[in-house]
Amino acid sequence: EQCHHPATCQALARQDAGLSLPVIDTVERLQGAERDVVIVSLTTSDPDALESPFLNNPNRFNVAITRARQKLIVVGSRAFFTQVPHTEAGLQAQHGFKVYYALCRTQGALFHWPCVGQSKGC
Repeated sequence: EQCHHPATCQALARQDAGLSLPVIDTVERLQGAERDVVIVSLTTSDPDALESPFLNNPNRFNVAITRARQKLIVVGSRAFFTQVPHTEAGLQAQHGFKVYYALCRTQGALFHWPCVGQSKGC
């Protein structure tokens, strides 16, 4: 069977190799499900959003990091993990993130890339 469209060719090649497409979804929709590899993004392009309740939700973070069967990759800015919240609720919410960051640091599991532009959110 001849393939004429690149996307169709790639899909057929993946199917023939027994590979599936990645699932990209929200933490809420993946609750109760597991995946072999999970990539979690704790980033924002808006430095003022670093303290947002959505990004700093410890329950959402717990669900996200417990969905991986084999490999978990967490992408986050240093600014997010080292911020000092301005409220007591913010401090409490950030505690789990700081413990996780410290654990990754002691396990040698942190990888740093240079910050482009050296803005406040780096």
